[in-house]
Amino acid sequence: MKCQKKSINLLEIISSLSIPFPVNERSICFHPVDDNDPSLYRPSETQIDILLNQAICSGWLTRHKRPYPFRFMKSTKKRFVVLVDRMLYSFKSETTNSCRGYFEITKDTDAYLKDRPGYCIEIRKGVNEIWLLEVPDVESLKIWLRSIKRVIAWLRANNQGMITKGRLEREGMTEEEGYGRLSMVKKTSPKESCLSLAFDTLHRPIISLPPQLPPPKTSPPPIPSS
Repeated sequence: MKCQKKSINLLEIISSLSIPFPVNERSICFHPVDDNDPSLYRPSETQIDILLNQAICSGWLTRHKRPYPFRFMKSTKKRFVVLVDRMLYSFKSETTNSCRGYFEITKDTDAYLKDRPGYCIEIRKGVNEIWLLEVPDVESLKIWLRSIKRVIAWLRANNQGMITKGRLEREGMTEEEGYGRLSMVKKTSPKESCLSLAFDTLHRPIISLPPQLPPPKTSPPPIPSS
């Protein structure tokens, strides 16, 4: 009996050592999600509800395939497009994790208005990576094109941290907006020019002029006749 008891204890010891970690019923504590971490918005981590909370802009757009002419298959698809941080995503719907593509904006990216079709924005990085997004109206065109250009300018300025809508409105500007602001600073309005002239006149040193000669009292001699 003693031998049997010892063998049982030995089995219990071996079985306890074979478990690599203690098992208990305590709940596992997860770290809270940091919405300001740019890596959260990479494709492998993405869920549409997380994206919409931090989206710079979003909406239903028409995504075109290249090239436009001579295509036998359907070249356009409606997609729910989201711009968050430096990433563009296209989803099949607004409610599910149905990502159909993504585009990472870098400092080497360019965005401009395409002459066709309609209100279409071309976003190009290199030679082969191109997105063509058609927006429904002029107001949407302004919002999307300005937002994308501000993200590009932010990256070219080597700014750090996550790119949010609030940061772009406070600190970000497109290159065109930067040039326009610089030219406005250099120009002065007519009112400012008049005030500047009056200020210079008041503070200009007074120069003393020599006294003028009195007018002649006698008339000049007559002109000789020829």
